[in-house]
Amino acid sequence: MENTWTFIQNRFILPLYLTESKHKFFCKKYGEGREPTKHQDEKDLCNGKPADGMVALPNGTLAVFRGHYYWLLNGRSPPTTNPRRIRDGWGIPSPIDSVFSRCNCDGKTFFIKGPLYWRFTNGIMDKGYPKPLANGFAGLSGKIAATLPVARYNSRPESVYFIKKDGNMQQYVYRQEPAKKCQRRTQITVRYPAYIPRFVIRRRFQRAVRMPTVIQTIRINPHSSGNLCLLNFFFLRKEIKMNAYWKGLPKVIHSTISLPNYNKPDGYDYYAFSYSNLDVGKRIAKPVTALTGKTVSKDWYNCPSK
Repeated sequence: MENTWTFIQNRFILPLYLTESKHKFFCKKYGEGREPTKHQDEKDLCNGKPADGMVALPNGTLAVFRGHYYWLLNGRSPPTTNPRRIRDGWGIPSPIDSVFSRCNCDGKTFFIKGPLYWRFTNGIMDKGYPKPLANGFAGLSGKIAATLPVARYNSRPESVYFIKKDGNMQQYVYRQEPAKKCQRRTQITVRYPAYIPRFVIRRRFQRAVRMPTVIQTIRINPHSSGNLCLLNFFFLRKEIKMNAYWKGLPKVIHSTISLPNYNKPDGYDYYAFSYSNLDVGKRIAKPVTALTGKTVSKDWYNCPSK
């Protein structure tokens, strides 16, 4: 019987009875085999596709999650073209719906997928997870598209905004911790390209141009609300329209992130990513800059120029 081989989705399938010499000849002529173009594209963080989630880790790196993979960025090197699978690195199913780290002393990281969530401390999953989202966040329901954690500041309590795929959002307010608990918190050294001098940001506000097919970064300003003297419990606020709460915010948000910035009064900058940056305090969404996918890749991911 004559030896045969098959070509399926860019992969060569070798028969078991192929001799070693013919195997070497085959590999020399056709290569060991390569991943399908679709899979190669999924591993390219610089292809301009929006991320499912981004989070600043305690060690100062930026973690970006998209599809079944994740990248750890240090601001100095371009993203790897061989990222790890989310399931292998974090032990959770992929793709995720959202990820965030609390803006408090502990900075625990939360992943959301469907009706479940996972909690991590210093990169290690806490015991007893996953848990139902509704149980952990006072009855929260709906399909979550992004999550924006906000730090406690003056009379404003620590909270997290759950942005839903239908354009609505809900604010979950945490039980407030004593301020003295955070006095020994270690400051995170930020090392990603998005941190640039403030005067450059202002120029980009002036140059921002809205286009329907560009990805933009939006700065959010959280507003003060609540009375800390009364917040000895946690609660979930009623559902409201996202772009009615933050004026100027686009209808579709792919991901959000809270970045440590110790030059800010509350210690953070807040951003949203869409085919449109957010100002949380004034409740106004202002484009920091109109960004194409390529520019987002350069400013946030440190991708090489093409």
